[in-house]
Amino acid sequence: MADIDVQRKGIDTQEKHHLGWLWWLLGLIVLGLLAWWLFAPDTREVAVMEPVTEQPVVTPSTPNVTPAAPVTIATIAANPTNHVGTEYSDADGTMVGEVVSERAFWIEENGQRMLAIVTDSPGQDVDINEGQTVRIRRATIRDAGYLSQIPGDLDAQVQQMAQQQPVYLVVNEADLEVAPTTAP
Repeated sequence: MADIDVQRKGIDTQEKHHLGWLWWLLGLIVLGLLAWWLFAPDTREVAVMEPVTEQPVVTPSTPNVTPAAPVTIATIAANPTNHVGTEYSDADGTMVGEVVSERAFWIEENGQRMLAIVTDSPGQDVDINEGQTVRIRRATIRDAGYLSQIPGDLDAQVQQMAQQQPVYLVVNEADLEVAPTTAP
């Protein structure tokens, strides 16, 4: 038989020495990266929160807020600009002093008077005469700057009178009722 020299394949000791050193180097690199990750300064931006202090609640004052007391022609006449934009109503009725046109008339209360401009409402037709009592369910107090926003055409006389007044009433025909007259 033939004599075959069989050698075991493997890594000789010199090569083992080189691989061991490589593992140590790799371990030191991993350890260095771990240390850097743990101890490196944090450069991320951090939102700084301001301390919260309780602010007092401030309610804006609005001159166009309906006062608690009922609005009368006398209170409006005393300070007209404070009432612009507020609502007026008089369920008890107010006397018609003078009729200017079919769309405007003067109402009177305790010697004070105010111009009332009527806006048309479909299906409504209110005929107002001097001396009658009218009930105004809802009207808005306006100043001369509102004239261009009133729907429909106003004749020149009504426009001129409204511009001369500090305030006037704008009432929809549907919110106006002529009180029945009682026989004497």
